[in-house]
Amino acid sequence: MVQGRAVEGWEVGVREPEWVMRDDMQRSVFCLCPPGHSQWTTRLAKAILAGCIPVTFFRDHDNPWQDALDYSLFSINVDPDDIPSLVERLDAVLRNPRRLLRLQRNVHRVQAHFSWDASLEGSVQALVVQRLWCRARSLRRTHAHLTS
Repeated sequence: MVQGRAVEGWEVGVREPEWVMRDDMQRSVFCLCPPGHSQWTTRLAKAILAGCIPVTFFRDHDNPWQDALDYSLFSINVDPDDIPSLVERLDAVLRNPRRLLRLQRNVHRVQAHFSWDASLEGSVQALVVQRLWCRARSLRRTHAHLTS
């Protein structure tokens, strides 16, 4: 494990085995979710499933289920130009227990939307099936309208 301390009291770890990273995330308040080769990576889902507040770094992006989920209720997005103020922004959340608790509760509320566990109400599988059903219904209506 490679670790460093970029800011006093803040620990950064990289190149850890998956289980170590998952344990660290479960003990963390915030999980940084920088973009990878594309704007969206699995980091967001892993953070949410671990129960930590995801911190993303995008100007404009499309999130999974963004038309159904208000990401500002359970995550923090920092514009890349504002990264120098990241520590102050996260400290501000830590100093506001009501906001922190609200974000944490909302992370737990949306976890099922990022899980492939079909037994969970609102799982990815259930949402995909629901979206496909809505799309099929819409196409049937459009087809019926065009043929009448």
